[in-house]
Order: sequence, then C-alpha cells, then structure tokens
Amino acid sequence: GYWEFDGTDDKIVGPPCNTILSADSSIELWVNFDDVTTRQTIISGYDSTPNTDPNRWDFEMNAGSFIGGFHANGYFTSSTAISIGYWNHVMLVLNSSTNTLKFYLNGVEDLSQSCSNFNFGGPDIDLGIGNRNESVVGPMDGKIGEVRIYPRALSTAQVYQNYNASKQKYINE
Repeated sequence: GYWEFDGTDDKIVGPPCNTILSADSSIELWVNFDDVTTRQTIISGYDSTPNTDPNRWDFEMNAGSFIGGFHANGYFTSSTAISIGYWNHVMLVLNSSTNTLKFYLNGVEDLSQSCSNFNFGGPDIDLGIGNRNESVVGPMDGKIGEVRIYPRALSTAQVYQNYNASKQKYINE
C-alpha cells in the first residue's frame, strides 16, 4: 500500500523526531511523484517556528532532483533526474562515526554529504511525512509507500537488500 498526497494540504504527523531517530539512523521510503517541478517536502524534522534549531532537516523534491539534509550543517542536491509516474526507492543513512549522510536511490549510493555533529533525532519536532510542519514549502504531490525508520546506520549491502526485497511491490520488471 501507499499514501496519496494531493500537493495541497495532506500530511502525516508522526511522533517527535527525538523519540524515534538519533545520530545513527536510516530512513527508507518509496516515492512516486505527480509533479517534480515544484519544491515539495517528502519527509522532515523541520518546523519554521522557531527557525533557530540547528538540527532541522528535511528531504524534498525540487526541479526534478532530490534535495535534503540539515539546514545548519550540510545540504545536498542529487544530480539524478527524476520523472513523474515512476516509483523510486530512497534511503537516507546518517552515520555519526563517519560524519556522513548518504543518500541512496534505487539501492545504489547516489551521494555522500559531510555533516559533523548532526542528529536526526535532535529536534523536538514532530516527524512530518508529505509536508513540513508550519512551513511555506509545498506539500508532496504524489505517493509515498513503506516508510521505515531504523535506529542505526544501515550498510550499503543492507540498503541494496531492502531495495531488492521490496521492489516487486512497486516496479514491474
């Protein structure tokens, strides 16, 4: 199954990030966009009020590319172009021992971003799926399926294994 987001006002609000995430965490989901040109939030630990928390983070679609990271400590833009109507497996892996945030697309590492002293679980902000909390950035226009959160940094092999184990639900090969 999946959740459908209409790009106007839909979102799922989860528990506070600091209760389910940490400096060593992985966030996995499947996404399928109806629009890739508009800046829109996929998942976040971000609240614009107050905007002083250095541990604010988000993961978005903008101009056909995935963007994301930590507002005070490393932000990335994927160079891989994304099209509407196709399912993509995405994984964010934060590893405090290497001070990196890795972004995986369809089971393969797409990029690695340096980010020292960051903690996915740092903000006392509710997890937002499909939209940020209290923000003017656009909500998700498309579908999100199988959101999974792991309390550890998954290895490259584990990310690839997860992709292979779940792709038959989303990709007809």
